[in-house]
Amino acid sequence: MRVIKKISAMREKVDPIFSGTTDIIIVQNEDGHLTSSYFNVFVGRLKHIEPDKLLIPQEDIQYDEEVKHDLEPQEFSFLHLQINDIDVQDPMVINMNTGVGYFLIERKQQEKDQQFQEMQDLQQKVQNTQKYILSRKPSQEFLRSLKLNHGKNKLTYIANCKKHGNQQISCDIYFINHKTRIFISDIDGTVTKSDVTGMVFQMLDKDYLHNDICEFYSKLTQRDIIICYLSARSQQQYFKTKSYLQNRYQGQFKLPDGPIILSDDSIFEAFKVEVIYKNTNQLKTDLLQSFKKNVCGGIGNRLNDITAYKSIEINEKCIYLIDKKGVIKPFADDN
Repeated sequence: MRVIKKISAMREKVDPIFSGTTDIIIVQNEDGHLTSSYFNVFVGRLKHIEPDKLLIPQEDIQYDEEVKHDLEPQEFSFLHLQINDIDVQDPMVINMNTGVGYFLIERKQQEKDQQFQEMQDLQQKVQNTQKYILSRKPSQEFLRSLKLNHGKNKLTYIANCKKHGNQQISCDIYFINHKTRIFISDIDGTVTKSDVTGMVFQMLDKDYLHNDICEFYSKLTQRDIIICYLSARSQQQYFKTKSYLQNRYQGQFKLPDGPIILSDDSIFEAFKVEVIYKNTNQLKTDLLQSFKKNVCGGIGNRLNDITAYKSIEINEKCIYLIDKKGVIKPFADDN
């Protein structure tokens, strides 16, 4: 019971509606095509949503293959977006059973969109009677409409709350081109000295970093490399994780800013995957897919991290292991 209470304390009280989100990476490829990581947002308090609900016949809906939730409800509510404080014309929708945000994409638009080419084989096996695809990744048309600035942009999700009016939650979109290099870093046990203790010390806002990790990452950014913090932590821990990473200093070196990509699992499921089962490689592999061509290297403290990095074909000479003493060495040296 004491452990459950400690895990529950990791949840964040963002506002009366939202429970979590995570940063996004959008890549402009050499041919101009845009690829995006997941737009993950979670509404944990559905009873407070103003009932401007959208009803769609169940037979008209199909979830894309990347969606974990197997429910197919008919009821949704609108979720409005802003980019850099400017309204976006097309809203998302909230699944009123699960609280997960989706893009509602018309099938005829989806079939033309290269963003979903990887789904075509699966869809050809399914009778195409549904009119809409629900996805956590937007259409190519939507991505182009955002008019993003290169670098970091602010994304805000807005929902109408019965008692408190409009409520919002924000994250960052990193808009990069095909030449931008990304270095992947695990957080718990990699930036921090251990998996469990790192999470606890973060809650207390205490330093528990590996020695010289800020200097190591800072020198990478001096080579125009972006540090992406990839973790199996729940999106419900986004703001605490972000605040913790943004305020770490070691001497003259500050832990560099960078996108924080987290799991869409609940706090309990994420804790089990990260700490108990220690089986994060499949999750991290999935999260890396949309920008894998930009990844130039990665670091982790477990073989699961290495497996995820190798799965997207990172050169083994650019994959690093960090041990409990903070010693960093190329994974290739062990092979």
